[in-house]
Amino acid sequence: MAVEIIKQDDDDGWRVARGRTSTALAAPIPIPLSPAAVASQSPGVFDVFASIWRRRWLVTLVVLPVMSATFVVGELMPRRYNAEGAIVIASRKYMIPELESVSTPTGDISIVRSEMAVLRSRTLLRGVAKKLHLDTLPEFNSRLRSVAWYQRLDPRPYVDALFAPRQDRPADEQEAVDAEVEYTLDQNLAVNNDSRDYVITVNYRSRDPRLSAQIVNALMADYINQYIESKVAATISANSSLNARAEDLRKEVADADAKAQAFTSKTGYLQTRLGTVSSQQLNDLNTQLSAARADRAASEARYGQAVELQRSGGSTASSSEVLASPLIQQLREKEADLLRQQADAATRLGPLHPERRAIEQQLKDIRRNIAGEIGKVVQSLKGEVDVARVREASLQQRVGQLQGTALTAADAQGEYERLQADADGKRKVYNEFLLRVAQTAKPDDKQQADARIISNAVPPTGPSFPHIFQLTLLAGVIGTLGSVASVLLNDQLDHGYESLGDVRTGTGLLGFGAIPAIRRRGRRATWQRYVLDHPYSSFAETIRGFRARLHAAARFRPAKVILLTSAQAGEGKTSIALAFARLTAQDGHRVLLIDCDLRRPALGKILALPTADDYSDVLVGQASWRDNVRVDQISGLHYLVTARPPRNVSQILETKGIEHTLREAAAEYDFVVIDSPPIMRVTDALLLAHHVDIIALVVWWKHTRRRVVTEALRRLDTHTDKLCGVILNKVATSRAGDDGYSGYGI
Repeated sequence: MAVEIIKQDDDDGWRVARGRTSTALAAPIPIPLSPAAVASQSPGVFDVFASIWRRRWLVTLVVLPVMSATFVVGELMPRRYNAEGAIVIASRKYMIPELESVSTPTGDISIVRSEMAVLRSRTLLRGVAKKLHLDTLPEFNSRLRSVAWYQRLDPRPYVDALFAPRQDRPADEQEAVDAEVEYTLDQNLAVNNDSRDYVITVNYRSRDPRLSAQIVNALMADYINQYIESKVAATISANSSLNARAEDLRKEVADADAKAQAFTSKTGYLQTRLGTVSSQQLNDLNTQLSAARADRAASEARYGQAVELQRSGGSTASSSEVLASPLIQQLREKEADLLRQQADAATRLGPLHPERRAIEQQLKDIRRNIAGEIGKVVQSLKGEVDVARVREASLQQRVGQLQGTALTAADAQGEYERLQADADGKRKVYNEFLLRVAQTAKPDDKQQADARIISNAVPPTGPSFPHIFQLTLLAGVIGTLGSVASVLLNDQLDHGYESLGDVRTGTGLLGFGAIPAIRRRGRRATWQRYVLDHPYSSFAETIRGFRARLHAAARFRPAKVILLTSAQAGEGKTSIALAFARLTAQDGHRVLLIDCDLRRPALGKILALPTADDYSDVLVGQASWRDNVRVDQISGLHYLVTARPPRNVSQILETKGIEHTLREAAAEYDFVVIDSPPIMRVTDALLLAHHVDIIALVVWWKHTRRRVVTEALRRLDTHTDKLCGVILNKVATSRAGDDGYSGYGI
């Protein structure tokens, strides 16, 4: 059917888009904006900054305490001084036996990393501690340290003591002190290398600048001395064992040569360039057997696929042989065409219709023919498998015959090659070892360290920690980022809609208006007369803005019958309906307000209905609606309400009486306003939506969840010729001015 869709331009104007659409593919009731308009209304960088700016005081209240606390903690922290020295090392190649592949790592990075581990070893740290008498300093011995008041507030020592394992007997006092000194040295020591050179930097951080430099220099000196001592010890040890090792290697070479010679004399084995004839034939047959096994496996795989296809009833055609059959392809095409006919018939005809049953019978015949053709293909593939298995068995038999003949020759050949390789390998090792022994250093040679100190540590002139300004600035940055991230995360949560822009972006619907919340003072019922007592307030002007949008829509289509509903109860739809109707009537328009929230009628109590009679007879068409219309003396509003819920509300709304009443009322009034029940509770709003021109969904600002609004719109997804929009209600006064009207000059 033809559908005329009214869309809203970016400048709040209206334009008409005409098109043809089918009933099955008609657009839902939420008439979306154009893609360009939706893209232009999507949240951008400005919206993000605006959200952060609205909560700037919250961010400030988080950041300032964090920065202040960081500054105070930094001032209370003890000052640390960092001293630095540097050592350069060469490749660790011991000149003693020239066996660096055995005695040292082969990779340069591994060498540097090894030397860095040596610098942090317990042996060197213990030597430095004894040389400088560190156990007498409070920095290294907690038993000599006084505890400040703020340090007593640190819970970590108490937690460590709580979970520390119990000791059966007290540890030696001196061992405990030494362990504490070594632990403190290791924690404050840093050994680094940038992986591009052989320079190792040694850093130590201490409370005393002089002590930090002394520790670095003592550690580097002990490292050099330990290196020289290890080289001397390695030289003495190597020279004492090299001669014995050389004699052992010579004997091993002689024994290997004797074994190879004795084997050739005993077996008469003669080695040729190509080996024995039987071994060559066996290799060729093994190659053919491998190819036959591959062919047999491929045939079985194709046969297995075809059998599986036949077993599944031919529902899919994954076998290449089945796909290659022209007849099967034709049958598949016919089957696909029948499936399309069956789907089309299912939408139009019942399950027992002759045409639909005929299509199902044709499908059965086609699938029976496909199964038969697949069976022929399976039989052909089975024959190929049988031939491949016979060929493989023949080759296997010939290989077995030759294996017995070639086994003896192969054993002899393998044994000879093993003996000869063993003799050659031992001879090579022996010759290389003799060459290295000739280059071996002697114990009385002067040993040179392959590392040297290139920069001694000097006492630092200023502390390296804490950097109070940097720490405070970093705390401010982290606090700001954390606060901003929390703000943005809070905005991403489903807190409902905050503006009409959010409504347009999230639903694609028109935003009819953002009604500000009314501050109720005095009597509870003052809101019922608010628009009459304050006709030029922001609340009233926003209601007029909604009416102006309806006037704009009336240029292109009827826009008289307005359905006001909501997703849930308590969102203020009845209040909006009454306020709109009263204000519009007071402004000189003829307005009829109909209370169709029949299950829980509230307008009858608000408007002081004199009787408790219902008007169900009017809605079912058995009585004249004009006889039941009453007039609000305050505003001139005409209303049709009830104070008592009628029976069978759904049946009443499904009759033709409501349609007839609304059609006649639209001809006599400028606006017909209908208050309906919530969409998520009952189906009354869906029934009433058939007979209206405008559907206004009232949404509680930042309260009604977006998923609830989406579900309510999905339930209304049946009326393509209705103009639908959203009214945000109970908007905070500070935010209502962004999407509403605040008055001018009165």
